[in-house]
Formats: sequence, structure tokens, C-alpha cells
Amino acid sequence: MILAGLVAGGTGTRMKQNMPKQFLTVGGEPILVRTLRVFLNSEQVDGILIGVPTDYVTYTEELVQGLLREEKSAKRVIVTAGGNSRNETLKCLMEAAVFEFGATDSDIFVTHDAVRPFVTQQMIASNVTAMEQAQAASAAIPACDTILLSMEGRTVDSVPKRSMAYQAQTPQTARFGIFRTILEGLPSGESAATDLCGLCERKGIKAVLVPGDSSNIKITGPLDLALAEAILKERGE
Repeated sequence: MILAGLVAGGTGTRMKQNMPKQFLTVGGEPILVRTLRVFLNSEQVDGILIGVPTDYVTYTEELVQGLLREEKSAKRVIVTAGGNSRNETLKCLMEAAVFEFGATDSDIFVTHDAVRPFVTQQMIASNVTAMEQAQAASAAIPACDTILLSMEGRTVDSVPKRSMAYQAQTPQTARFGIFRTILEGLPSGESAATDLCGLCERKGIKAVLVPGDSSNIKITGPLDLALAEAILKERGE
């Protein structure tokens, strides 16, 4: 079984709007709805779970039901309250996956940022295919800029070769059992690693890279919202 977990538990403080960014509109449609539609239309995904702020569970369920009717989809979508951090929301999604879908360690769990609405069917398929020979996978693109590493944020400690540097995106995928392993014993809060690749590194697991796309942006601030509108305009949508 292949399940998708959409992480939408953030409150969107950087966007400075009166509602979380995943519910703001791009091209006249909520960002979360645009993202969900891609997963609904994926042939790989059997079921979808969405983790949202507690106060938005009912609102999200209404959005989901509207989209299911529009797409005439029989795919099962579960909305659940997320946690106070990305990792806590992932844990909530996994608990719901066991309770609602009977997920087992051998099942595949595809996670994705709900505020990346330009994810493609190919990215999802590449993540799933990677699981045939890997323990974990992540969409990524080569870094365009030079990356500087600094321990305290004031001086440069090292500069990795740009040819070796990649920017992580989502989807990110692992077997359900691997997700259990990498999330075990993590400290709560945003201080803990939140990227699957970073979590895997802590457990000595090598994640493989699959092609992402420069348009697969994460909408976190007003400039990202404007860029998303520009992408839609360029695509004629």
C-alpha cells in the first residue's frame, strides 16, 4: 500500500495573513486544494492523509469533500490535527495511517509539503519507484548558488563544492517502518531536524535523490505567493 501524507500543520506566521498559508489562494484556488488534486490523480497513491492545525480540521474536511466531488474521486482522504512542529505532524499522520488504513512497516509513505502546489505526477512516481532499491528518497534540485556552512551564523566554516550541493524538496518517501525508526526519540520542537534526509543521516540511512524541479517552490512568504501566481501565468493557467 502507498499512502501520501500532506504536511499542512503550520500557522504561516511569515505570510502575515489572517489564516495559515496553505489555505490562501493561488489562481483563485486554495494552495492545499491544488496540492491535493495532484495526489488524488496519482495512480501510485492509494490513500491520503492531511495534517492541519486543530482549528482548521473541519474547514479542511469541507475543502476536501468539495474537491472529491469535483474530481469524482473515490480515493479515501483523511484529515487529522497536526502537531506543533513538522515532525510532530508527521507522527500524527503516521498514527492516523495505522488507525484509518491499517498501515504496516512494509507500506510506502510519501510525505509532501502542502504548500508546494506545483508537485508533479512524475515526482511522486519517481519517489515510489526509488523504494524498490532504497530505504528513503527525496526530490532535489542542484543548488544554483554557492552554499556556505557556518556553525554560529557569523563566519564561514566551510564551502561545499557547488557540484555536490543540492536543494532538498518534497515529496520525500520511505517505508513506513523506516519512518518509525527515524522519528523515534526525536526531541520535540523546531530545533530537531525536520528534513527526511537529515533525519535519515542521524540513523545512518542514506536517502537517494530523485529529480525535483525549480518550479516546485515552497510557498512560505508574500514573495513566494507572487512567484506562484507568475508560474501559473507562464503556464497559461
